[in-house]
Amino acid sequence: MPAELDLMPVPRRVLLTATLVACVTAAPVLVHNYLPAGWPLDVTQHAVGRDFINIWAAGRLLLEGSAATLFDVEGYVSALHRLFDPALQRHFWSYPPTSFLLALPFGAMPYGAALALWTIAGLAMFIAAARIALEPAAARSVLPLLIIAPATIINIICGQNGFLTAALLAAGFLLLERRPVLAGVFLGLLSYKPHLGIVVAPALVALGAWRAIAAATAAALALALASVIAFGLEPWRLFLTVTVPNQAVVLAAFEDGFRLMLVSPYGWFRQLGLPHGLAAGLQGAAALVTVTAVVWLVRSTKDSDIALGLVGLGAFIASPYALTYDLPIVALVIARLAVRNNGWTSGEDWLLGAAWAAPMLAIPFVLAGLPVAAPVLALAFAALCRRVICADTAQKHPIGPFIALWRRS
Repeated sequence: MPAELDLMPVPRRVLLTATLVACVTAAPVLVHNYLPAGWPLDVTQHAVGRDFINIWAAGRLLLEGSAATLFDVEGYVSALHRLFDPALQRHFWSYPPTSFLLALPFGAMPYGAALALWTIAGLAMFIAAARIALEPAAARSVLPLLIIAPATIINIICGQNGFLTAALLAAGFLLLERRPVLAGVFLGLLSYKPHLGIVVAPALVALGAWRAIAAATAAALALALASVIAFGLEPWRLFLTVTVPNQAVVLAAFEDGFRLMLVSPYGWFRQLGLPHGLAAGLQGAAALVTVTAVVWLVRSTKDSDIALGLVGLGAFIASPYALTYDLPIVALVIARLAVRNNGWTSGEDWLLGAAWAAPMLAIPFVLAGLPVAAPVLALAFAALCRRVICADTAQKHPIGPFIALWRRS
């Protein structure tokens, strides 16, 4: 870790400005779509806490011994109406059976208590990951920003698992050198989001982190085995034969939340009006370029901040299933970079500020016909790549000092 950890005035000002602009711009949209309208529903007849209803209902159904209902699209909607509220809008279950053990305890609680615990525990893990990432003095300055970050607000409103994902991903890569086995366990627990493996697995191989790979594999297999012991093989069969194909159908339909909240290249191409097949092909090309860049550059940098940024941003560029509420990890990476006097230019600062605001600005900009979140995230990823390339070239090239000066220009 670099020694200089004083918070720079420019990044702090940039992030505060980005937060303010995002909140003011998105406020009308958020109020129109998420304002509670009497417990437990909001103004659009979704649950307060929106997608957390899936975790809570899954826990209830598992306690009833009705795991198969999760994979029956219409049966699941009927169960939600029975368990929660007949007016509730449609939801569908999209997670593998490895997530069952996570959902189970929440189903044993009333919805309000479960939502509160989910939010507080998730935020606590997110903050704990930030403390791993930052020295104490820096954490005291950055954590207030991190708590009010647009990604944090969106994740809380949507009741999603972005805090947990960010905590596991950050802890996994930040502990990789010091505690490789523990780091691998954290990364293995991410198997509830298998699409992240598109970038995480190649990055670990590129780093030669074999102990972490072994631990991650063991942790993922242990979760899968535990789900089989507790609930049998049938949920896995249904997940692979029903849920996975249904996810592809929902993605191709490109309606509702996907249309407004996707921040992947696929989402951007569809928002621009491209058909599914062409957008999917371009997403595949973007994934190939992203994975190649991560594999090449993650082993070329000794900077843990940049490495985490490459993996964190890269994971949500390479996968088509990247939504606004998945981006707390990006906020954590940007917060780490903001506390370091490492020569970021003003243009780069404002680019990172735009990426900081992107989770909240995505929806209003799509509604305005200006889908910008995906390009902003891609440009932020490119800026990190440029950092590694310039630093590596400056070290190896005979005119390295002049290249270093160009890097700071």
